[in-house]
Amino acid sequence: MILLNRQIDCVMMIGRDVLVRATDVGRAAGRAIAEGRIIGGPDDGGGAGRENVHAPLGSTVTMNSTSRMYWRGDPVTAIPAITITDDAAMPGVKAATDLRITIPAGVSMTWDTSDTSAALSGPGASKVSGIVSYENGGRTLVLDVTSDFAAGDALTISGLSFANFVKSGAGSLTLDFSHTGLTDSADPATQTVASNGTFGGPDDGYSVSTTVQEKLLAAKGMLLLVR
Repeated sequence: MILLNRQIDCVMMIGRDVLVRATDVGRAAGRAIAEGRIIGGPDDGGGAGRENVHAPLGSTVTMNSTSRMYWRGDPVTAIPAITITDDAAMPGVKAATDLRITIPAGVSMTWDTSDTSAALSGPGASKVSGIVSYENGGRTLVLDVTSDFAAGDALTISGLSFANFVKSGAGSLTLDFSHTGLTDSADPATQTVASNGTFGGPDDGYSVSTTVQEKLLAAKGMLLLVR
């Protein structure tokens, strides 16, 4: 038996009985990781239900896609397939917390929020709804997990699109599988939005927003019109 006394961020193995004080349980705390009986306070003896449980500590859920480049002003563009793979020993994808994939602030694009139907494949496809929603002004894709994943389950997401390519920038998609608002996993691939422009002479016409990819296209001393 393990007793937690306001040690919300302590590291421990899940799977044993845990007693937690009332002040350490609930969505307001946001980080309570326990399931068992509350001791002390007005809720003494009450149950700490699964709705108060963070994803199991130690779970490694990976996300992988393909690096892509888009141009500022591009029309709605299909996303590269995204594969989420759950931990082989301690599954972390749960129906209680769903899956959230976010475009980072440094990448000026959004999900195409007019498309609410994703194509899903893989062992985890039967445990996730193909009807999706969006949060954070269209920067976060929400996938409704209907059943807990088993160890090693994988889910591939396609059939959706990116939109609103406003200015240049690059970054990686992030995954939140524990519904804490934090990054649980980052895609090693990079999504890049590049700017169109005309360049001539040594760095002529470049601005702060110009990306490295554009510089590679322009040979110094030449006039290059991109698109």
